[in-house]
Amino acid sequence: MQKPDGCVVIEDTELPEGLYGLDLRDLCGIGRAMGQRLERNGIRTVRDLCAAGKDELRHAWGSIEGERFYARLRGEEMPDLSSQRSSVSHSHVLPPELRTPLAAFRYCIAYCKRRPCGCAATPASPAPCA
Repeated sequence: MQKPDGCVVIEDTELPEGLYGLDLRDLCGIGRAMGQRLERNGIRTVRDLCAAGKDELRHAWGSIEGERFYARLRGEEMPDLSSQRSSVSHSHVLPPELRTPLAAFRYCIAYCKRRPCGCAATPASPAPCA
């Protein structure tokens, strides 16, 4: 907003009008993909974004984050939501020579035998360990 350091304090009384001169992508949390999603929802400017209701932004974001963005645009303090990233599987891309059903199955058996329980599925009994 102001060069060179870009640090500007916008008072609550200046919101949301103080943001109208920005591009959507100038706002933290709106990148290329989110900008495209907003545009598909008829939101093309910061003014459009500020005029949108909570439900409209929730729909555009596809989550509660739209409502949180609505509040932030109006100067409301919103605590960051804690999240826990986790994985439910281990992925591995097989080399081309193992990309046949039989070779992939053999690889899976060998991989399963390395599991802590030491069991492995078989064609007759593909169930995971208990």
